Amino acid sequence: MAVSVAGLNAEICRLLPTLDRLALRLCHKNRDRADDLLQDTIERALSRSAQFEAGTYLLGWLCTIMRNRAIDLRRSRQRGELLGHPETISAAVAAEDTQGAAIVADLRRTLAQLPAPRRRVVLLAARGETYAAIAAIERVPLGTVMSRLFRGRAELRCLWGVETENPYSGGRLFLSAPLRRRRKWMTT
Repeated sequence: MAVSVAGLNAEICRLLPTLDRLALRLCHKNRDRADDLLQDTIERALSRSAQFEAGTYLLGWLCTIMRNRAIDLRRSRQRGELLGHPETISAAVAAEDTQGAAIVADLRRTLAQLPAPRRRVVLLAARGETYAAIAAIERVPLGTVMSRLFRGRAELRCLWGVETENPYSGGRLFLSAPLRRRRKWMTT
C-alpha cells in the first residue's frame, strides 16, 4: 500500500534535522556537499514514493537512500579527480591551448610508466568498458582485471602526487615492484 505524497512530505519535513545531521556527517562536515546530498536524497525519495510501503520505517528508508547516494557521489568525484574531465581535456586540445596539450602530454607520459597489462586495463576502464568486457578482451579472470585496475589507479595517484603511499599496502609505495618469489622450504 502506497503512502500519499502529502503525508510523505510532512513526515520528511519532520525528519529534516536528523537527515541534515546525517548528510553533514557523510560529507565530512562539508556544508555545501551536505546540502546537495540532502536535496538529492529528498528528490529521490519523492520521485520513488511509490516504492515506500506504509507502516515501514521511513527514516531507515531515507538513510539508505542518502548513504547510497553519498557513495555514488564519492565514487564519481574520485573518478573525476583521477582521470580529469574528458570535456575539459578535449576542449583544451581542440583549441590548441598549450596548457591543455601539456596536460595530455603529461597524462601520456604518466600512463607510459605503468606496466603494459595495467595500462591496458586502466585505459579500457577509462573508455567505459565493464569489468567483464575487459576480462574478455584481455583473456584473464575477472579478479585479475579488478586487481590490475586497482593497482594501476593507485600507481597513477602516486605518480601524480595525489597520494604518496598506498593506504592498502601498509604504507609502502605501490610502484610496480616485482613480485617476491615464493621460498621453497627444504624438507628433510
